[in-house]
Amino acid sequence: MKNIKLFSIFFVSFCLTIILQSCSNENLITTPTDNKGEMKPMTKTVALPTSSINHAADTVITLPKSGKTFLFSKNIPASMLNKIDEYLTKHTISFSTRTMQPNLPSCNQHGEQYWELENQYQPINGKTLGIWQNWTSPSQPYSLGFREIMIEYAPDRDSAYNNGFQYQNMMWVTGNNVGEAENVFNSIYSADKPVTRCFIDEPLEESSAYPWTSSDLASFINFLYTYPSTTLTVSSWHSPNYPYENLVSIPIVYIMDDFYKGDVTSAWTDFKNGYGSKNVANWISLEDNQDGTGYSDYSQCFGAANRLGLSDIWLYALDYNRIDLLEQFSYSAWANSWLSRMEQYVTIEWSCSGNCTTCNWPNGNWYVTDIYYGTQQWVNY
Repeated sequence: MKNIKLFSIFFVSFCLTIILQSCSNENLITTPTDNKGEMKPMTKTVALPTSSINHAADTVITLPKSGKTFLFSKNIPASMLNKIDEYLTKHTISFSTRTMQPNLPSCNQHGEQYWELENQYQPINGKTLGIWQNWTSPSQPYSLGFREIMIEYAPDRDSAYNNGFQYQNMMWVTGNNVGEAENVFNSIYSADKPVTRCFIDEPLEESSAYPWTSSDLASFINFLYTYPSTTLTVSSWHSPNYPYENLVSIPIVYIMDDFYKGDVTSAWTDFKNGYGSKNVANWISLEDNQDGTGYSDYSQCFGAANRLGLSDIWLYALDYNRIDLLEQFSYSAWANSWLSRMEQYVTIEWSCSGNCTTCNWPNGNWYVTDIYYGTQQWVNY
């Protein structure tokens, strides 16, 4: 964005200190960087159930060698995690419909069930995430839970639609002046492809690279009135209401806050108090709102959105190669109740070399004999 000033959220890595303390001095990864970008195909023709998980006794652990991420119980020994990780580096997890017996009759056999976390997300009802980015294909943002997307030209529209985005959930960023904006809009909009949401980035900011005047905005708004159900959203880093006080009374105009290099809670509260129902969404920056930048992080931004009752957040991704940050953003959205996450039930079966005296789970010489997948479901945090 011009004068990039967007908002942030990055969920802090789960329970690293707890795991390191409870798991001796073994090295474990507890950050949500799962599966090295690999994703198993989801069931497309069957509606999968959604459930909620009580995480009080669990923590997210990414195994360092296999790269797979699971919800494990916090008290699982590090030695067991290492054995699971070693097994996964040499074996492909199979699929099975058999039912595990949690404690098999023999005392030197044992079964455990966990959830493997997938990098696949879907929106929770009433919450929506949008993205403005330069992705070659929108398939990655869609799989990570985004359902709104910014486009610039007709090829962007068609690519987004082919990857699952609906026309009514696309927002078109206007050209540098009124004439260009009208021409490009006419090339994007049609009755069978109704992209009716328009966006202008900081049109009246004094430092804008392509400043619009109030007369320009009035002219373009009159142009949009000739198309049914069309709306205009503008972004600003100014405190309300200057210089947009003349726009708030126009029914089809909305405003978003993109001042992300600062106190998100304070800025977003001012916007909501100043613009009310006109402030329907705000911006977060992929790069500047990641953890450690000194600005509000992803999780803080989602917390502010939840407190203010916002149901729509847009992410500005300047560097489209940072898939790792995009995954962290979706992880934080999941952890703040904005997304459901695809999770795969995994059964791990163990055997122990010894007798009933020496094999007292988890004590004894246990080794993994099989790991297999069961059902899939969407899980709320």
